[in-house]
Amino acid sequence: MFHFSCVLDAMTKHLAVEWGPSGVRVNAVAPGPVSGTEGFRRLGGSGAEAAGAFQSIPLQRAGNKTEIAHCTLFLASRASSYMTGAILVADGGAWLTSSNDVSALLGIASSKSAKL
Repeated sequence: MFHFSCVLDAMTKHLAVEWGPSGVRVNAVAPGPVSGTEGFRRLGGSGAEAAGAFQSIPLQRAGNKTEIAHCTLFLASRASSYMTGAILVADGGAWLTSSNDVSALLGIASSKSAKL
């Protein structure tokens, strides 16, 4: 249900190769549903979570802003000083178990709580 983009992957890797010789590291965070955000609201918000929409995620919940901030902080810290071209997927394991189910995505997009 929640997949990081091939464009994000390609851009991160390309820029890491291009800017690496100048000492610039390029990494990205690919978050899943994060409660309290506009994206979460568009996915159906707490109503979708209560209805079990996130049960296919191995951690069976949406993430929170602090968890995504911790991922970003790690990538900005010295702890990741030898990382470049990496995408840190923070989605509770959703990308490991969810299929590319277009009909499910269309169902989310057409729900009354998700105004695109």
